[in-house]
Order: sequence, then structure tokens, then C-alpha cells
Amino acid sequence: MNSNQFRDAILDALQPRGSRVLSFSELANRVLKVDLDPARENELRAAVADLERRGEIVRVKGEKLSRIENSDYKAGVLAIRGEGRAFLLSGVPGVPDTIVTGLASALDGDVVLVRLAAPGAAEKEKAPRTRAEGRARVETRAMGAVVKVLQRRRETVVGKIVRGPEGTFVAPFDRRIDARLAVPDGKDLSAPTGIFVEARITAYPDDRRLALAEVLQIIGFEGDPGVDVEVVARKWGIPRIYPEAVLAEAAAASGEVGKDERMLRSDFTGRTIVTIDGETARDFDDAIEAEPLPNGGFRIGIHIADVSHYVGIGSALDAEAFERGTSVYFPDRAIAMLPERLSNDLCSLRPNEERRTLSAVLTLDKQGETVKSEFYRSLIRSRARLTYTAVGDFLEGEEGEGSRRGAPATPRREPTAQQSSTAEGRSEPPADSHSKKSSSSSSISPEVGAMLRSARSAGVLLRAKRVSRGSLDFDLPDADVILGETGDVVAILKAVRNEAH
Repeated sequence: MNSNQFRDAILDALQPRGSRVLSFSELANRVLKVDLDPARENELRAAVADLERRGEIVRVKGEKLSRIENSDYKAGVLAIRGEGRAFLLSGVPGVPDTIVTGLASALDGDVVLVRLAAPGAAEKEKAPRTRAEGRARVETRAMGAVVKVLQRRRETVVGKIVRGPEGTFVAPFDRRIDARLAVPDGKDLSAPTGIFVEARITAYPDDRRLALAEVLQIIGFEGDPGVDVEVVARKWGIPRIYPEAVLAEAAAASGEVGKDERMLRSDFTGRTIVTIDGETARDFDDAIEAEPLPNGGFRIGIHIADVSHYVGIGSALDAEAFERGTSVYFPDRAIAMLPERLSNDLCSLRPNEERRTLSAVLTLDKQGETVKSEFYRSLIRSRARLTYTAVGDFLEGEEGEGSRRGAPATPRREPTAQQSSTAEGRSEPPADSHSKKSSSSSSISPEVGAMLRSARSAGVLLRAKRVSRGSLDFDLPDADVILGETGDVVAILKAVRNEAH
């Protein structure tokens, strides 16, 4: 059996009535049957330990095993919400969380095993004002206490150094960490009072919620450039270092497309395809194209970087990407889900470089209805890395020309006075910038310009179709955070949307 088969066999053996509580030897007899050699028993023990760690089975009546739903226990993520309130999250919409009255050594975010209290100990949530209201509203909630931590969420904590008569402590930046973290002598790296540090927990909280920690790294004082980003990244446990196996797989990835693979992919490298992003975008993973059709419709192409080509199922890259879940963007940096070799190179749709993509090609009729949808593994070569500002300026210039020829121009929202101000040379263009095209917009080639006109026409058609169906356009203000050279915030400006968006 493999691990999944062991898991299913164990849960099946503990399901029938009369067999819901078994010792390990009884379980082994049912699961392994005649195959009782030591190696198989060790595999079974490992599978049992894994199910216990995941909270699917639990030990009852001493060392006997039971499915957790057949016991007086629950397992799940612990959430500490301040003021002494703690809950075991149900994870199911509409199912109440369990009130936790004893935390043992658990911290917020840990996966824990909770023993439920007797039904008579259930808490009544909210006192009713009248008997009738009480009968209608009284809700009992399950209660319990942590008996075991199954999985620790954090091994490190970020916080400020605090010194006093009782010794040295780390005051956690995350207020959901409700323990006092004492730092033994010689374990503080001589960090001064009030400075942010990252500390490793060496002993989890006792009955007094006192834990021990040692300082691993000094981050800096509050207000120092870059300290705020470091503190937030470390608070959420966002890793900045990739395991060696992950880096090795990324380094071994090749951007060259062999003859056999090329035959399996649709070649779109001859098409006029571009990326359009903000000026400060750090990766370019999607690209577009549009062309008019003789019947008045359009053919639209949307091309996404084919990350799946490089991240194989079960690979170290796959496991690391699953752990991280996403790339994380800060005002002055990004912590990518995948190493730079992939995120900023092979999976970045750089101009004039062949890239593997997944493509959706949609055919629209003159009413804007999608009459054909095609999907491909493909190859593209972006013609340009464009920005919303450059494309907006280009289209505005086109509209200006159209107005002089008698065609109606799309209204442009004027920048606010706040947007007209400068901030150490890093502000948005001033209010009179509509009279000056950006240098990048003036460098748009005729080929790309023709494609952008088609894209705008298709956009107008689709927008009109959407409005006719009753769509609402919540044009809510958005903000751009402008940083100075040292990373400090020098301005917060209202972002401007234009036709390019």
C-alpha cells in the first residue's frame, strides 16, 4: 500500500460499529491482515501518526484509536481574538466555532486537539432581554480545552525588545500572540530597548503563558527605512529564502523550445501581442492582442505565461509554490512565489523574447457575442512592454485626431490638484500632462498602434454590451503610494484610470 491507501484503510477499519475504538495491534490485524512483517507495521505506525497530526484520528481510553468524529474531541485551527477569547475554527460556513477555555501551550494559528466539555458546560452567548426573545435567540456553543498541539504555525516571532526589572522580553508585533516571550541572558544579541528583532521560540507557553525565545536577527528601529516591510513580512512568516532543491530545479529550467515540443504548441510569435502593466510592475505574465474581422467583429487573444511547464506535479518547486500560495507585493519590493529564474525570466513575457504561454483566442461577432472559443498551449513573442500611461496617452492622441475630424472623443478625467504635486521626482505627471505624450507612447510602432486601436474598439463594443445588461461601474478611488529614495512614504496620490485599463 502507498500512504493514501494506508490512510483510507485505517479510516475504513475504524468506521463500522463495534470497531470504532481499536488498539494498534487490532488495527494492524484488520489493515495488514496476513502481512504483519515489521517493515509494514512501521509504515502503518507512520500513517497513524500522520492521521493524528492532521486531526483525523485520536487516541482514547488510553492508547486506543478512534476516528475523531466518533470521539469527544475536535481538531482544527486555533484563533485567539484578544480579551481572553479563543476559538477552534470550524472551517465550515454556517457551523459555529468552538469556544476554547484552556490554551495549554498553543498559540494563535496552531492546529490543535480540543477535548469538548460536558454539554452542561456550554455557554449561552447573549442574555435575552425578554423570555420570548430568549426562547427565540438562545444559542448554545460547544466548549473545550486544548489537550495537544498537532501542528505549530510559527517557530519565530517578530517584536520589540523590552527590558525591565523582570528581565528582557520580546513584545510581539502580532497582538494575537498572547504570550510573554522571555529572553534568557546572552540570547538577545545585545539588542537595544525598543528595536525590532526576529526571535526563535525555544519553549512554548506554560500555564502562566510565559514562553522563552532567543534573538536571531536585529531588524531595526521603527521608522527606519525598510523596517516596516521587514516586520510585516516576518510577522506573516513570508519566507524570503528558497530551499536549495527549489533553486536547483529553477536553475535547471530551460527557455529553449525543442523541435518536438514546438510541434505540440501553436506558434503565435508572428502576431502583434503586447503586455500592458503599471510603471512599477515587477512581472509581466499576461499579454493581449486584438484584430478586426471582415464581418465587423473581432478576434481577441489573451496569453498567460505557462508556469505549469516549469513546475511539475510533485516537484520541489510545486511543493514550495503550494506552501507560499502566491507572490506578495509591497510598495518597494515583491517576494515572489517562484525563484527569480522563473518569476522574472522564463515566466516573464519580456518583449522580443520567445515565451511559452497558455492562450485563449475568442472570436466576437459585431454585437460583441463570443461565437468561438479556442484554447492552446502556445509560443508568443511580445512586441512591446507598454504601460497604462503610455497607452492612455496614445489613445487620447488618437481621440484628439478623431475630434478634429468630427468624431466624438471619450471624456478624460482630469487629475486632481493632489496629483499635480511633485514628490521628490517620483510623482504622477502634472495636470497639464495631457498636452505632452510620454516618451514611451511616442515610441509605439505603427503595427502596435493599429492593434491598440482594434483593442479599444473591441473594448467599447464589450463595454456597451455589458452596460445594456445592467452592469454597474463602481469607479471607486484607488491610491498609489509614492516612496522616496530611502524607502519612506513621501506621498499618497489618487490613481488615474484611463482607456488603457
